[in-house]
Parts: sequence; structure tokens; C-alpha cells
Amino acid sequence: MANTRKQKATAILQRVGNSDARAFDDLVEQYGRLIVWIVRRFMSPRRGDFEDALQDAMVGVWQAARAYDPARSSESTFIRMIVHHRMVDRLRRDASTEKPASLDALPDMVPAPVEIDDRNPYLQAALKRLHPGDR
Repeated sequence: MANTRKQKATAILQRVGNSDARAFDDLVEQYGRLIVWIVRRFMSPRRGDFEDALQDAMVGVWQAARAYDPARSSESTFIRMIVHHRMVDRLRRDASTEKPASLDALPDMVPAPVEIDDRNPYLQAALKRLHPGDR
């Protein structure tokens, strides 16, 4: 029975890559928890875009399935790599499209008046070097 399950698992990405619609159900059944777990590591479930990120991950696996080579990695490793890269790309894209804060929202940056002690010897020496019109 374990051998049959492994054969079924091994064939999932190959079937998905061949556009077998029923294979997608098998993919979700076999690897759905793994995909959700990886997406949760990158996206908070409370954020509104969690479901979009999860869908993006599933589409990424669907699109990349054709490139899967069982001689190079297991299906779970391949899926982890695809989902991980999709989430990193998503975070980078989101970071690059964030709008800068409005200047109106920034606190007033006018410095408070500073009292100057005219008796400071360094200040006196610097003032003497200035042209009288610049003092």
C-alpha cells in the first residue's frame, strides 16, 4: 500500500504538467497542507492578501509542473522550491509598489529655537573670522 501511495504521489506533478484536471485535486489532497504552511510563513492569514498569495502559489505549482524532473528532486522538494520562490517574488513586488508616505503625514520638522551663549570662546573666534556683513 505504501508503494502505491508513493507511485500516486510521484505521478501527480507529471499528470498536472499534462493538464490532467483530476490531478489538481490529487495535488491539493497530497500537498495542500504543505503549500498552505509555506504561504503562512510568508503571509499572515489575517492580511487580506493571504488567499491571493495561496492562489498564486497554487498557480505557480500548476505552471511549473511541466518542468518537474523526478530524477532531480522529489515532488515535495520541487513544490517547496516553487512556492518559496513565488512568495519571495510576491514580497519583493509588494515592497517595490508600496507608496511613500505623504509629506503632509510627516511630523513638523521645524527645529525649536536654540539659545546661543555668546560667551563661548569657540563661537567668539568663529564670529571674528566672518565678514562683518555675514555676522
